[in-house]
Amino acid sequence: MHSRSGCTHRRRTTLRVALAASLTAAFTAALGAPAGATPTVAGASVVDIPVTFKVFNRNATGIPCQQEPDGEVYTIHANLVAPQDLIRASSPAVTMYLHGLGYSSFFFHLTEVPEYDYAREQAEQGHVSLVVDRLGNPAHDDLKDGNATCLPAQADMADQIADHLRAGSYEAGKPVPKFGRVILAGHSAGGLIAELTQSIFQSAEAVAVIGYTHYPSPLTLQTFFASGQDCLTAPQPSRGDSGAPNYAAFGRTDEDFAAGHFHDVEPAVADIVLRKRNRDACGDLLSGLQGLIGTSLQTPAILVPTLLIVGKNDALFPPGGPTIQTQTAYPQASRLSVVEMENTGHAITFGRTHEEFRSIFAQWLAENQA
Repeated sequence: MHSRSGCTHRRRTTLRVALAASLTAAFTAALGAPAGATPTVAGASVVDIPVTFKVFNRNATGIPCQQEPDGEVYTIHANLVAPQDLIRASSPAVTMYLHGLGYSSFFFHLTEVPEYDYAREQAEQGHVSLVVDRLGNPAHDDLKDGNATCLPAQADMADQIADHLRAGSYEAGKPVPKFGRVILAGHSAGGLIAELTQSIFQSAEAVAVIGYTHYPSPLTLQTFFASGQDCLTAPQPSRGDSGAPNYAAFGRTDEDFAAGHFHDVEPAVADIVLRKRNRDACGDLLSGLQGLIGTSLQTPAILVPTLLIVGKNDALFPPGGPTIQTQTAYPQASRLSVVEMENTGHAITFGRTHEEFRSIFAQWLAENQA
């Protein structure tokens, strides 16, 4: 059992989860067949459906970017991973997951290692997940230029996706589910985006911030500085020697990346993550400061139930930040849940505590009718 600390005064609760002895056996049955061009059915109970959304690459947040987005229409790629019986014309709830820098949707949907496939494990327990590849991710190479978007624009696009999920106005085969409730969750920079999305657009019925606080470590600032310098002086193509221009890595080397993200991660899992990690659009990297300031100023406008969950061994957003943040950031949240996980680093879905993270999150989802 991992110890956690949180707030217990008005509007604030701390999640307390006891892992049953049968937890490991229940979760190792999770299936990990990769999503293809058509829906995949796993064990006749879980479906993995590729979906797409049409969005405007715009910034209506009021938070300026170094270079404003190009305003064009783009296709966002994602996967619905869900219990088969919940994919119907009218579905109760979906959680939209936004990845951070250096990742794509594999952060929440690692098909190569079934027991680390967070989205499938949640589906096995009855929860619907939308794992998103944000615009500019090299997995799809849709963005024409890495300078053509920014983190505030990513928040605007997340709000557009939430609207499409409610209206059923996206491509998913048949039926196209319309969701009555949308929960918003983001890891690291995805947590920053989730905070901006909710505080400005009020897009979701609840919001979860994973591995992100308003108090980054010196290592985080150094990494942002290095990636920003690369963007300004030596930008790279999005994929190796090809792809869209104006990209850079958040962590110049694998060693740099591992130092910020990994704590108590199985070597085989770490190897897969390092192999899959990607470069990021320079527009996102160069708008990190604006995003950080924006979340610090905007989060008091969040009114819905909010979860802040971080690792106590997170090298990028270290202990101390959550304590301050719970006192200042969410004064109007209808309910605030705070979890600090022992022996857990920044890559919270890939550490050896990944099952506890999933269990904590599942309880919070159930509390919010998701």
